[in-house]
Amino acid sequence: MSAHDLFLQALQGRAWNMVCRHMDGLALGSIIEALDRRGLFLKLAAAAEPIKVSQLAEELGARPGYLHIAVWLLASQGLVRRRGKIPQGLTEIELSPDGRKWLAWLGHYRDMPIRLLEATRIPARLRGLAPPEPMQPFDTAPIPPGDFADIVRLHLQGPTAAATMVDLSRLGVLDRLGGGPVSDWRSLAGPHISLEALRHALVFFEAMEWVRLDGASAALTTLGGLASRFATQYIHPVSYLPTFLRAGGMIFAEAGETPPLEKVGVETHIDREMDIGVSGLVFRGLFRERFLELVLPLFHRSPLEDQPACVVDTGSGDGTVLRDLYIAVAERTPRGAALDRFPLVMVGAEYNPVALRATERALSEAGIPHHCIFGDIGDPVGLARDLAAKGLDPMNALHVSKSVIHNRRYRPPSGEIAHPPFSPASLAAFAAPDGGLITAADLELNLVEHFMAWLPWTRAHGMVVMEAHTVDPLIAAERAGTHVITSTVAAHGFSHQYLVEAEVFRRAARAAGFRAVGGRDLAQSPLGRPLLSLDHFIPAT
Repeated sequence: MSAHDLFLQALQGRAWNMVCRHMDGLALGSIIEALDRRGLFLKLAAAAEPIKVSQLAEELGARPGYLHIAVWLLASQGLVRRRGKIPQGLTEIELSPDGRKWLAWLGHYRDMPIRLLEATRIPARLRGLAPPEPMQPFDTAPIPPGDFADIVRLHLQGPTAAATMVDLSRLGVLDRLGGGPVSDWRSLAGPHISLEALRHALVFFEAMEWVRLDGASAALTTLGGLASRFATQYIHPVSYLPTFLRAGGMIFAEAGETPPLEKVGVETHIDREMDIGVSGLVFRGLFRERFLELVLPLFHRSPLEDQPACVVDTGSGDGTVLRDLYIAVAERTPRGAALDRFPLVMVGAEYNPVALRATERALSEAGIPHHCIFGDIGDPVGLARDLAAKGLDPMNALHVSKSVIHNRRYRPPSGEIAHPPFSPASLAAFAAPDGGLITAADLELNLVEHFMAWLPWTRAHGMVVMEAHTVDPLIAAERAGTHVITSTVAAHGFSHQYLVEAEVFRRAARAAGFRAVGGRDLAQSPLGRPLLSLDHFIPAT
């Protein structure tokens, strides 16, 4: 490898580190500020031994479930260490040696809620719908040198950098800059972009060494060009900006009762259209070919009448999975030549009206035979009833889902599993919608019962499941700055979604009576554990 190649490799590593640290700051900002203001770090600094999280919740007036999630997030950054019977919710924590050093920079997080709020206003400002304001790349007070100076600086940049990168990408500005130097940066504005707000954005990126401004000309630096390749990584956390903004207040109920996730039918915790778009990108980028390798053999089976009559995607998002699968069946399998005699109906089942409309639009535009219905991944009986009402046999369907099982509504274990076949193993943290603690032990039983409810409806063709996962925060801490799991867990945890480790997920399926006939681990680097999984589960008996 040449010296130039080594230089580019190192620069790419720096760009990825910046992106990861930005997302860490985006997720942690309001949480750290709230915990600091309520005195959690002072208590930990003064403690001679680990403190129970339940004790901290009581003394600080915190909602225990949210506090456990916050502790997980701090542990994923190597700032605290956890011990105790974690799956049972009996967690104790202490500051790590790095955490004690990091306390010297704690004061710089105090304006993070303001930074998060300002980040939510960037799209309106860039479009001229709100007055433009300068973007502050660094803290207003100088950051002293030391072990954590660069990390803290990137944390503080996070909200503005992420929101700006996403919006400049959506507006086409990044593509223009990526094509080479622009002689007059004002030509980037176009009719729907505020010239002054764009100037502020470019100056902000110049301070980060992502853009080079020379008079009227503008160009991406080599570092900026490498960072822009990761622009799509920012989309998911930016879609959860409303959640990150209020996370600190949710821990302590500072705005009264926890705000509902939906208000008058409109979700307030997420930009759902943005999130739906991410889902399609992830499927096409990571799952698509592996998913088709797993599913298409079902449509090579003889006789054709033994094949699925319909495919039901519960949590169909933007319809990408159903559309791509139908086209592949039509073009690459024997069933495709016989669709006139053995039609295949694609069913998008969605809990969210925005996603349901997106699925309907995608399938209609592609001319694919389909139905779009309300569907809840936690209610297979109701889904079966609604399929039957459409004239479809729910027992003769191939059921698929992508990143939706973790978004089911939690129900406490029914007690049906009197003697669990395993000891709880998840090291994740979970909160109920009221902020109460859901122990990992109960969550695992809930997951088993979820799979059990699907058994009767999957006996003919099974269920193909694509899922997202978490990891032990110790593993995340060892590789902090090289992954995005911290922001992923924060987004899911504070919106009452239940990510578990891949091995815990699969063990729950087996305990419920399924076996896997094919599957893959995905997105293992850099944590060495799968953050995404693909499995074809069929009933074991």
